[in-house]
Amino acid sequence: MLVLGVIIYFATKNQKETSAPKTSTKSASDANNILQDTVQGAYGDVTLEQKLASAQLVKIFGATCNGSAGQIHQVNDIVGSYCGLMNISANQVRNSQQQFDSMEKIVDVLSAVKNKGFMDQLLFSCFCVVSINKSEQGANALSAIFSRFGYSDDDCVEVIQKINALGQMFR
Repeated sequence: MLVLGVIIYFATKNQKETSAPKTSTKSASDANNILQDTVQGAYGDVTLEQKLASAQLVKIFGATCNGSAGQIHQVNDIVGSYCGLMNISANQVRNSQQQFDSMEKIVDVLSAVKNKGFMDQLLFSCFCVVSINKSEQGANALSAIFSRFGYSDDDCVEVIQKINALGQMFR
C-alpha cells in the first residue's frame, strides 16, 4: 500500500508535460553518443538477455494500462525510452517475446542481475508505467515482483524518490 501512495503522489505531482527544447542535429547526436557511452559503462555487465527480459517486464506493466489514447501514448514513450536507454531495438524486444513468455522466465533471468543501478532503473521505469493508471493492482504487482529481487516496499519508495529527485535536477 505504501508503494501505491508514492505512485499517486508522484503521478499527480508530475502531471505537467514538458517538452524538450529543439537542438541541432550535431548536438543531439553528440548527446546521444555520450548517453550511450555512459550506459555502456553503467550497464556493461548486464547481458542482452537480461536487457530484453527487463524490457519485456516494462511492456507487461504497460499492457495493464487500459486507459485513454493519451495514456497509452505515454506508456509507449516510456517503453521506447527504456529500450533506447538499454540500447536495444524494438525489433529485438518484439523478437524476444516468445523467449520470455512467462513471468517466471523473466524473473529467473532478472534474478541473476547483480547491477543495482540497472535494477533501480528497471524499477523506476516500471513505476512510471504503473503510475500512469494509478492502479492499485499494478502497484501491488510491482511491489510483489520487486520483492522477489530483494526490494522491500521501503526500498522501492527510496529508489523512486532518488531517481525522481535526480530527474528534477535536470529539468
